Amino acid sequence: MEHAKLSASGSGRWLQCPPSVALSEGIERESSSYADEGSAAHTLGEARIRLALAGSKHAGSKWATVNRAKASKYFDAEMDRHTQAYCDYCVERINDPDTLQWGLETRFDLSKYIPESFGTCDFWFINGRTLHVVDLKYGAGVLVPVHDNSQMMIYALGALTRFDFLHDILSVSMTVYQPRMDNIDTVLMTANNLLTWAREYLSPRAKLAFEGRGELHAGSWCRWCPVGDCKARAAKQLELAKYDFKEPEQLTADEISDILGRLGEFEKWSKSIKAFALQKALAGTQYSGYKVVAGRSRRTYSDDNMVAAVLMKAGIDAYDKSVKTITELEKTLGKKMVKDLLGDLIVKPSGSPTLVTVDDNRDEWNTASNDFKDVAEDVSSE
Repeated sequence: MEHAKLSASGSGRWLQCPPSVALSEGIERESSSYADEGSAAHTLGEARIRLALAGSKHAGSKWATVNRAKASKYFDAEMDRHTQAYCDYCVERINDPDTLQWGLETRFDLSKYIPESFGTCDFWFINGRTLHVVDLKYGAGVLVPVHDNSQMMIYALGALTRFDFLHDILSVSMTVYQPRMDNIDTVLMTANNLLTWAREYLSPRAKLAFEGRGELHAGSWCRWCPVGDCKARAAKQLELAKYDFKEPEQLTADEISDILGRLGEFEKWSKSIKAFALQKALAGTQYSGYKVVAGRSRRTYSDDNMVAAVLMKAGIDAYDKSVKTITELEKTLGKKMVKDLLGDLIVKPSGSPTLVTVDDNRDEWNTASNDFKDVAEDVSSE
């Protein structure tokens, strides 16, 4: 599959740290099972939409495409349900009488603002004088925000560049469709504001990244960077050393707040250093005081079916029997049916207290001091 040097999906990193593009050239990136699962969901979602829109004359071939997509090893009841919902979402907008034009998996030329670049948009449509861009995100691990989402803005820019002269577009709507996290969110901006952002911010930063210039800048975007020996990231993470590894009791509340804000990225950085060092060591690099050995492994059966047959022949029950988990049932039956059937039998005990940032949407834990404060406020209001 062809990839642009400056991809829209990677823009969150190269816009913040332009030199990271040049530094990561030549570093192979292995495809993850999460990425492969997402690709399977995209393929099935697109196939379903095309089937829904096909006339009876073409339905046979479209059904065949859907069935091929379902043959993926990642296909399950959950993907079946979510891709059908995505299909319904898109088809409803395509069939809106005010929709003037639409497209699926459309490749847009982005070279007007990003050198030698292109990007593929999952779904777009023009309704009235508004351009709508929709990005399907199938991941369930990280919530994808729609606000200040450079990938979405770049896709919208590609569509705007191609179609503005036909429809005189005034506004741009961008939607992240992330069904497994109940995250279907939309942001609207004027076409003029998008073009201003492209001229004043996107284009200059893209030029720096394409030419390998600019300053290294470490931040949350480092999570997606394949460069394991980046000095800027190391310097940022090692700022923790200023606390001189004091015991918690010796730190102020402000110092602890600062450390808590750095720990997540520090842990990710340390893991990336270990992975980078192992890769280099396997290729022959020597690290003083370290060697590569076989890691610990667990015993496993070479053939589960043969093991079961041997045990059952000996009169031994080979299988553990347990009720399926709630998550497994929801994947098979759907959340609504599980709730209807088992709602009264499902309980969710309070989780253990954990520290999170204030923008987390969970209710604050009621500490003993907060309980006392609530009671005092109730009394004072009487």
